[in-house]
Amino acid sequence: MILENEDEFESYVADESEQDFFYKIPCDLANKLTPFEKILLVKCLKPEKVLFAVQKYLEIDLGKRYATSPISSVENLFNASANKLPIIFVLSQGVDPMQQIRDYAASQDRTEKLKIMSLGSG
Repeated sequence: MILENEDEFESYVADESEQDFFYKIPCDLANKLTPFEKILLVKCLKPEKVLFAVQKYLEIDLGKRYATSPISSVENLFNASANKLPIIFVLSQGVDPMQQIRDYAASQDRTEKLKIMSLGSG
């Protein structure tokens, strides 16, 4: 199918728009494929968009609530935690809450109690 419609698929791959890559798949595949199959196609043709495709899949399959990360303050996280359990941050590339954590500890006069441990880097 891709070889028979090479021009359409080349345009699809070259298109850098952020919104339509999941819905404007050539040859009406956007209407024929399941959301999971669309992820597989995006992985093959537009690998830089896989994260966005997975988010779109989660939104469609599970609901918008599961596709977006909740925004929370360090204070809310601290208040929801227990004193014998660590708070673990699983971070995305480019995200660093370290200054917010230090600022909150300083605002509570607890910098001496703050223990930070890196579990590795990828």
